[in-house]
Amino acid sequence: MSKTRKYILYGLGTLVLLALIFFIFLQFNFRPTPEDKRNTIVNNVKMEVKIPGEERNPIIRTYELEEYESLSQEKKDRIKDEIKGRIEGDIPCVDIVLDPNITFIFYDGDNKVEPEGDVKIVLTAHHYTYNDKYDDSKLIDGLLTHNGGVYTYRMEEFLNNEEKPFIEYSEIEVYYELNGVEYISLLGVHTTDDKDN
Repeated sequence: MSKTRKYILYGLGTLVLLALIFFIFLQFNFRPTPEDKRNTIVNNVKMEVKIPGEERNPIIRTYELEEYESLSQEKKDRIKDEIKGRIEGDIPCVDIVLDPNITFIFYDGDNKVEPEGDVKIVLTAHHYTYNDKYDDSKLIDGLLTHNGGVYTYRMEEFLNNEEKPFIEYSEIEVYYELNGVEYISLLGVHTTDDKDN
């Protein structure tokens, strides 16, 4: 085999290998977050969120509050970026016309539990943009409604949206205590009044 032929075969092999690596990179980075990576468990504690009419589960990151508060701002920003999802449509959308209530369920192991005391929610609503650049936002805080072991929060149009139908993106922080330990769970959802979302 001539040297030229060897170089051509090595070159083609290298191109095929690079194309394969690029394809794997695209598959990994441009797919929805896998179901088993959507919710974290800390000390056997987790929070689940149910949104009416949605098959997608939100991406939830749970931390002991003390640990979360000790993180750098850069790490907190990465977490907030992660809960937005990897691709368009990766996180659920609350249709406030269908049912604006989000249900929060707390677990210790496999057992549903009720947190100790009140469960606080802090929500930052943003006008939704496709480039994830937010020039305005509104901070809302309150308590989850508790009724017989069920915790809910009523979503609404938090910003004055000139366009109809509207879409907002909300970063949600939920503060609660279980077994004497304070936790924070973070998630992101879209909110709309568009029945065809």
